[in-house]
Amino acid sequence: MISKTKEIIAFIEHILSLIGTIVTIYINKNSNIQFLAFMNMWQHIIKIIRIMIYGFELLNAPVWFCNLHAFFNYFSNNAVILIVCFLIFNLYTSIKYPLYFSKYHKSIRPYIYSFTIVYSGGFVLASLYEPLFHKYNYLQIAERNNCSSAYRYRLYQYLLDSPLNNLLFIILAIYCTIVIIYRIIPRSSMRRNISRKNIYSNWIMILWICFALTILSLFNLVNDIKNGIKAEKGIKEAESLGITYYMTASIGIIIMFTTVSPKQMKQKLGIIEVSNHSYSESLISSHRNSDSYSRKINILSSISNDNSSCDNLLINDELLSKY
Repeated sequence: MISKTKEIIAFIEHILSLIGTIVTIYINKNSNIQFLAFMNMWQHIIKIIRIMIYGFELLNAPVWFCNLHAFFNYFSNNAVILIVCFLIFNLYTSIKYPLYFSKYHKSIRPYIYSFTIVYSGGFVLASLYEPLFHKYNYLQIAERNNCSSAYRYRLYQYLLDSPLNNLLFIILAIYCTIVIIYRIIPRSSMRRNISRKNIYSNWIMILWICFALTILSLFNLVNDIKNGIKAEKGIKEAESLGITYYMTASIGIIIMFTTVSPKQMKQKLGIIEVSNHSYSESLISSHRNSDSYSRKINILSSISNDNSSCDNLLINDELLSKY
């Protein structure tokens, strides 16, 4: 039995995460971040409806809602993992292969977004094959207490819903993160950029958050495999609220705080004017005649804002001179 207090905490988290994703979509101008927030938003919407109408344990919820909840929940979670991996690949490519990134990163985005939707949705629909096309009878439903996952009971259903399908992307994302931290960006430079609180430091923070989410997905994968094995042995899955659930429920909040700065909010609200000359005049003059520097600034600034100019990014000179 889940206590009312735990349910209220989960409800508040989902409300705040939903607000966070909406704020991110409205204020952040990077289409990758907007897409990440948009895909994450669906799990919060379906869970808010779940708690408001049927309660967290989904007692007496109709079967169609159980199937709908399972689809949007697992689809949203797996899509977010895939987008997070893409963000890490994006950052790695922009630093390691800046000219290639500058030439192709915008043109391939629609294909990446379409792949994310089809790939993530396809596995979840496959896991729902039994409840949708070989519907469970009343007795089967009555003896199970996992409406939120569409009354799954087979190991293959757990695996199709799990991050296992994204495991290759997760491993590559972890590798890219390690390379960025230990091979590409000097740690002394990283510390200085974080302390400056500029756009570049925001992307370092986003990198760490994305890395943390990939690690969290591995824990979810282990839990799904364990629960799937238990289900095959006849141990029934039950609705539960734990640390992993609360961490997942707070992703929308984390996305907002790591991708939307107070300055961006003030600019959007008209409190401060947008400046096209955010870096110092000394930096401009020192690199005025450097075409290579200007190209690298333009390439890396495009990560932060799809419509940004080189004026919108102050970045470490050591990194630019090396790459």
